[in-house]
Amino acid sequence: MREIKFRCWDNTNKKMREVRDLEWDNHGGLDISFSCDPMVEYNGSPKFLMQYPGLKDKNGTEIYEGDIVRFRTQSSKTRYKKAVVKIEEGLLLPFYDGAYVDDEQGDYFISDFEVIGNIWESPELLK
Repeated sequence: MREIKFRCWDNTNKKMREVRDLEWDNHGGLDISFSCDPMVEYNGSPKFLMQYPGLKDKNGTEIYEGDIVRFRTQSSKTRYKKAVVKIEEGLLLPFYDGAYVDDEQGDYFISDFEVIGNIWESPELLK
């Protein structure tokens, strides 16, 4: 059974936070508790949840939605590609400029991904 984990971009404080607890309130809102400050419930300000799907990059770093990864395809071993990780229909997929990054044969392996940042803390990596 895989570990279910989330992290959250706290847009108010401009920090990435590990999520300790998620709970729906009586009004259909989501209360988020962060592990770094278990006594404080953070709700009401913009948050962006990212799921850890249970996969790690080639260096053993956990891959979350919103991470920027660098990888080489099997047909182009000399050229790196960079993309943002998204989870769609249960699949972890690399996206760039809103489109799925697909090589001619779709010949990349998640085990070749290297997390180099995320879209919140280092968006310049996609340029």
